[in-house]
Amino acid sequence: MNLARLAAYLLALALGLALGWLTGSAPTSSRPDAAELHTDEPAQQETTRRPAPEPAPPRRQPPPEQEAPAPAMPELDASDALVRELVGGITRHADVMTWLAPEELVRRFVAAVDAVAEGRSPAEQLGSLRPAGRFTVVDVEERVVADPEAFARYDTFTEIVVATDTHAAVGAYRKLRPLIDEAYRDLGYPDRSFDEALADAIAELLLAPVVVGEPALAPRVITYEYTDPDLEGLSAAQKQLLRLGPVNAPRIQRKLREMAAALGIPERELPITPLRQVPRADP
Repeated sequence: MNLARLAAYLLALALGLALGWLTGSAPTSSRPDAAELHTDEPAQQETTRRPAPEPAPPRRQPPPEQEAPAPAMPELDASDALVRELVGGITRHADVMTWLAPEELVRRFVAAVDAVAEGRSPAEQLGSLRPAGRFTVVDVEERVVADPEAFARYDTFTEIVVATDTHAAVGAYRKLRPLIDEAYRDLGYPDRSFDEALADAIAELLLAPVVVGEPALAPRVITYEYTDPDLEGLSAAQKQLLRLGPVNAPRIQRKLREMAAALGIPERELPITPLRQVPRADP
């Protein structure tokens, strides 16, 4: 399962709420004052004085229009239906709707970000994000490496993420903050901001290296590990980001940097993504 999908999860939630919580005002029209009428004929003098007309009673002005109040934020434990409805108004893509199938969406998202911020796997929270198909390998020059088809499983996901309007997503994320903060406090962080956890999660994934070449793999009981000790020594979150492949993973990292900038995180506070050149196999 790809842990970097936490970014897509955030964007999906935020964009969905953007439709429901961000409101605008329609332009108002005004009628210009009537122009004075002029005539070329001389004014006729009245031969008799007419009494001054009674002053007209003052016209009652209609009360000023009031903007409709913003919809009330739902309770944290009752927010799933709203999230699904709003996200469903953005996209009907099967993958996105599958991501929103579990219950307690906000709590799962917060727990997943917290896990990645510490380099742990959020598999328990994001089980619905498991890609279709299995991770497969091939033999290349007497080495076992990842099958390119294993990377292709993440192509659609990557396209959805990189095409998302980051600024709209971040704006909506801020609207969602009351529920997110509540869920983060319930997780056991009464004095720490969720923004800090989110920044740490982004930094954790940006530290995953861009791998040039095909790193060798060795079979384990039910999965594979890198034979390169530097790659195998990465955190669980970073190694699973690499499973997107050498094309998709850097695209996600660029999107994370874009999202960090929109969140107000200065570039100088973000880590430089390292480059890892895979040594050539001996002839």
